[in-house]
Amino acid sequence: MDRECSAVDVALCPDSIIYRAHFPERPVTPGVCIIQAAVELLGLLHGREYVLQEVSAAKFLRVISPLDMQRVSYVFTKSAPSERGDTVKACVTVLEPAAKQVCVKLTILCQAS
Repeated sequence: MDRECSAVDVALCPDSIIYRAHFPERPVTPGVCIIQAAVELLGLLHGREYVLQEVSAAKFLRVISPLDMQRVSYVFTKSAPSERGDTVKACVTVLEPAAKQVCVKLTILCQAS
């Protein structure tokens, strides 16, 4: 199933352990968590579980902090499984919906688990 564009809103929880461990005075969402969230959300959109195989592009344009924004939107474009259906490549943009500012741009390749 090809998906030209799908979006998922994610609430940022300032009390999360990742923020207590990653710059507690000025919490920042770690890049690895941003990427892993993209993989898991892609799995939800396609109805299966994936593991990250490759990040072919990653641009971190704005810090994602729960102090500055309450939620982010993961927008998936050109999300298409391979012919065999065992991998899926997706372009992902993470943005802050209130300001409509792009925070992260990713291109990921995931393997069905």
